[in-house]
Amino acid sequence: MAKDLHQRFGKHKLAYYQREILQFSRLKSLKCTFSHWSIYQWAEIKCMNANVPTGKRHKVVTKLSPLITANWTKLSEAEKVAATNPLTEAFNDAHEDKVFSPHNVMLSSFQDTNKTLKSIQTEFQRLHAWTSNLIIMIVCCGNVSQYNQPVAFRTPQAKDFIDLAFGLAKTKGKLMAEKKTAVGQLIYAKLVAAPFKSPCMYYVNFNDHITAKYGIIVEHWPLSQFCSPTEFSANHDLITLHNLWPADTTFFQKMSDQEFEQWETECTTKHQQQATKTVTEPITTPSVLPSSNISGMDVNNTLAQ
Repeated sequence: MAKDLHQRFGKHKLAYYQREILQFSRLKSLKCTFSHWSIYQWAEIKCMNANVPTGKRHKVVTKLSPLITANWTKLSEAEKVAATNPLTEAFNDAHEDKVFSPHNVMLSSFQDTNKTLKSIQTEFQRLHAWTSNLIIMIVCCGNVSQYNQPVAFRTPQAKDFIDLAFGLAKTKGKLMAEKKTAVGQLIYAKLVAAPFKSPCMYYVNFNDHITAKYGIIVEHWPLSQFCSPTEFSANHDLITLHNLWPADTTFFQKMSDQEFEQWETECTTKHQQQATKTVTEPITTPSVLPSSNISGMDVNNTLAQ
């Protein structure tokens, strides 16, 4: 069947028709029983429009219906059955093609969309009444040339759930951003308040911008990574920094001349060693002197809100 459809229409690949056939068996399909009158009317309209020249407007059922009705009433019951039975299969095929073919007329698509959405909304309302499930449905046009406006449907309390979910996420993100800003301002304030007064704080290439120019190092940095507070995603890392800097457990320290000369010698040695390697790796570790004294400190206090 899929091969026949592919050869007949050829619009999609063979796999598309195979998938549609398999999926169609899972859909709820309602078969309509059509009357002899419907078949007779369809056949008469088709016959009357057969001779209409190409490009001319076809005759519509509202204008042809009186004439067709008059001819229909003249037939006996046996004649009606004999006239319509041979056309039943062709009529059903035409109806199936109309149901499953793509909509080319925007007005038809508009009407079908409205009718279908009303039916779906009714079913959703019944489902909510039976199960108390919260339902949200959003429908928008897939083409800018379509007439339908966006449709939003929700059951009671569904909006409250969405507002709460997004509100909590927004609040959490806002609090995290505020913590990052507070810690960053705290570290910068400590740097500015120091006697050496560096003009600004650098986390990337701290050695080149701060230590090499001003002889400043960071004492007892508690975390494994030295970077801006904005780079941390864990709340406990921010809490740790926020608690240690005000207590001066972590602080900026200016090296003595002897310490600075030793630091320069160590940096020069590292650069020379790296120059001998095939792949050169940049120095990313800042001048941080960790301390074992802070390992047992209580850094689980929360930030002041």
